[in-house]
Amino acid sequence: MKTKFIVFALGTLFTINSSFGQSKGDFRPSLGLVFGTKAGIDEGGEKGQIGITPGIEYLFANSIGANVSYDYYFESKVEGSGSDLSIQFGSLNIDGRYYFVPAIYGLVGIAFL
Repeated sequence: MKTKFIVFALGTLFTINSSFGQSKGDFRPSLGLVFGTKAGIDEGGEKGQIGITPGIEYLFANSIGANVSYDYYFESKVEGSGSDLSIQFGSLNIDGRYYFVPAIYGLVGIAFL
């Protein structure tokens, strides 16, 4: 449990986002680390999965933006019925953001698995 928390904390800490200045019409790329939970990745609930999430955001106004990103989880092996299966998971995320100040925002979105 501590290992997963440390991985999540480091992923949050090292998320790269170009949120220094923002103005209407800006495109801003982003890159971050993601951690898929046990329930979402492994049916047996024994392991999670680490991945990356590249994305791009467009600002409609100085405080309103939309972000599209794709969560790409690194390859995972799943055992079952006497054979091993390699699977790669991913999800497409579409978010709407309202910026209270340049680095703090409210988010509403949807993910497609």
